[in-house]
Amino acid sequence: ANARKTADVALENYCGPKKALEGPRLRHLPWLTLARFGRWDDVLKITQPPATNDFLIDRAMWHFARGLAFAAQKQADKAASEYTEMSKLAESEDAKKLDNPHFPASAMLGVAEHWLAGKVAEAKGDVTGAIEHLQQAVNAEDAMPYMEPAYWPIPVRPTLGAALVRAGKPAEAEEIFRADVKRWPRNGWGLFGLEQSLRAQGKKDSADIVHREFDEAWKRADAKLDLAWY
Repeated sequence: ANARKTADVALENYCGPKKALEGPRLRHLPWLTLARFGRWDDVLKITQPPATNDFLIDRAMWHFARGLAFAAQKQADKAASEYTEMSKLAESEDAKKLDNPHFPASAMLGVAEHWLAGKVAEAKGDVTGAIEHLQQAVNAEDAMPYMEPAYWPIPVRPTLGAALVRAGKPAEAEEIFRADVKRWPRNGWGLFGLEQSLRAQGKKDSADIVHREFDEAWKRADAKLDLAWY
């Protein structure tokens, strides 16, 4: 609940008429917040943004969020359709025209494109393809220029780590989650995933230590994490 409130406050503070420059990278933040907490039905209720160039990023991210929802619900064909529509926007000349020193629009959309491609592949049972695309999404995120708040607001590594756990590669997942926690210390998603990857390897003592760290980091949260959201 607090995460959604924070996203809404950011939207109100930075996307008003006097601060329209921030709009393209923050208007979709509440949608991504819903997706991060696995609120798939709520994601699918979001109204499609206007079909105008000033809302191009929002339109692409609308398809991205819907694609994640359909992939999580094992509706691979619908997820693939959302990916196709998002890719058309992400690779368009209009999207490239949005690039400027203050907003790397095409780079941001590149992260989303690889991420959704990975989730679509996983929904179709293509584990290798899923991991490859998600690794490309991580690489694209790492290549983004520094900014606060970050141009890309949701770290990709936990999603890659979760895919590796589901693929029966918990040791590789552990490396990814440790890298995520190093990059974003004490974050619940990284710690929870790290714990799951350790338990999948039978590393009970290490997992118990991480579990205590997770409990401390997540003690004020009102949601119970699930790797299926990642």
